[in-house]
Amino acid sequence: MRVALARRLKLICLILKIVAVVCLVVAIISFIIDFRFVQAASVAPGKVVQLVERDVHDGQAFCPVFVFKDSSGKSHRVYSGVSTYPPEFQVGQQIRVLYSPTDPGSAEIDSFVDTWIVPLATGSLALVSLAIAVGLRFFLRRWTATPT
Repeated sequence: MRVALARRLKLICLILKIVAVVCLVVAIISFIIDFRFVQAASVAPGKVVQLVERDVHDGQAFCPVFVFKDSSGKSHRVYSGVSTYPPEFQVGQQIRVLYSPTDPGSAEIDSFVDTWIVPLATGSLALVSLAIAVGLRFFLRRWTATPT
């Protein structure tokens, strides 16, 4: 019984380590993509014009819709890729917008959450998974070393 449980726990450790590595790779890639976007982005003033209510797994969240003008003066209306509850922005709020001059429709609000949520969340999940795997492995070594 003890040996079977130890094998299952070792399998869980392996799965947690794989999850940690995958999340770390995603975090690094998304950080590089976001960093390059921020470095190359143009900046424009914008304004939140609407909050769209969205259903999420545990209730409601609000997605800001904003408008801005690019460097050529063309107006763009963009739905943020990040929904929050409570709303991070209010209708009428002035914001800073980051956008790619070649693709202004992919603009995002210049806020920490909008820019860095994916690398932060996946990096955190990687660290938590790794910490649990290491702790479980330490426990297993001590547990299997003690006689029954």
